[in-house]
Parts: sequence; structure tokens; C-alpha cells
Amino acid sequence: MSDLPYTPPVIPSGWVEVQATTNLTAPDSPVNGYRVVGGRTGFSLANVVLDLPWDRGAVRGRLALQTGLTHSSYYSAEPSWRAEFGVGPSDATLWRHLLEAWAGGSVAPDWALDAGLFLSPIGPESVPVRSNDT
Repeated sequence: MSDLPYTPPVIPSGWVEVQATTNLTAPDSPVNGYRVVGGRTGFSLANVVLDLPWDRGAVRGRLALQTGLTHSSYYSAEPSWRAEFGVGPSDATLWRHLLEAWAGGSVAPDWALDAGLFLSPIGPESVPVRSNDT
């Protein structure tokens, strides 16, 4: 028997982002244009995330599902293709509930290969407000 504590293959976590936004110019519309966070005046549930990361030695991955007000803005620039020739449509609504979905593993002692949908592979900023220091 091992002296190491049992580590489950998946450790679920999550977070909730709420926001209260006001526009002091009192426009006719509650929309604050061109903003992902704070895009509507008032109190709102900005993002609710269920995060399912796993790491089992040489194999790892993550599935993070989201809903709320801001997640639709993340994919608003996604191209839109109509359904044709037996292939379904693709647009911003297709992907908006996925924050991240990837899998990967070690392919050599100092090499790893990951593939999937990544939130941001580079840069200091992160889309979730809770992990964005800027």
C-alpha cells in the first residue's frame, strides 16, 4: 500500500463573477458599447464557470464550461458559416459555453503536446476577471 494520499483524477472547481456597472452620462440604452466586462448598466451575473482539470501522469487536460453575460462577447468575432452539404452551421453561439477544452501529454522527457481550445496561449492578461491582474 502506498503512503501517498489518493488524488482523484478530476478535481472540479469553479467561480462566479458578478458585476455592477453604471454609466454616469445616463444614455437611453443600458449598453456600454465595445466592452466585454461592464457591457450593460446595472447588476449582472457576468460569468459562471465549472472547471474540470485533470492530470494523470503523462496525460492531462481541461474542460471549462461557462455561462453568464460576458461569455457571448468572448466569441463575438467568431466567423459565421451557414449549414450546407450536410455540415451544420458554425457561429459565435456554437462555442460560447466553452471557456477551454484541451488535452495533451508528454511525448518525450522534455516535450509536451497539447491540442484543443485554449483561452489564451500567450500574454499576461487572462479573460476571467479573477485571474487578470491588469
